[in-house]
Amino acid sequence: MKQEMGILKEDMQSCLVEKNISDKAYFDAIDRYDQSIMQTSLDESIQYETCAAKNRIQYNAKTGIAQKLVFYL
Repeated sequence: MKQEMGILKEDMQSCLVEKNISDKAYFDAIDRYDQSIMQTSLDESIQYETCAAKNRIQYNAKTGIAQKLVFYL
């Protein structure tokens, strides 16, 4: 379970890094008023935020289970 939690945490961090890159691309596109890149970057940002949220939820659930297991062992 500990290994799985590590993978979830790494995946969450990776998604957040990609989201930050997409967010930066979005704001750069605003400066250039490039609507195509703005929409693409926004869509990618939403996708990466969803990815991070799913991994965060799973990680937190596993953390709760692990804490209960430690308590009962």
